[in-house]
Amino acid sequence: AKGKTLCIINLFMYVCWGLFAGFLAYYGIELVQMIGGHGQTSPALQLPMWIPVSSVPVGSALMTIRIIGKIKDTIAELNQL
Repeated sequence: AKGKTLCIINLFMYVCWGLFAGFLAYYGIELVQMIGGHGQTSPALQLPMWIPVSSVPVGSALMTIRIIGKIKDTIAELNQL
């Protein structure tokens, strides 16, 4: 019973975390598009700001992929209990 309860709690946590990471990825893409549209550059390097800001949606998308794998593993573990 304790193992099953822990799996359910972990599954809930991964789903919430995945939704948050997906939210960050989606709105991070909108942020990158907005900054890219304005042509904003960094003061020192004159680097387009959409390049460093794009780390937010890229990192969030990678995190979402990782979380989907964890959800799959947790469901498989839950089915074995």
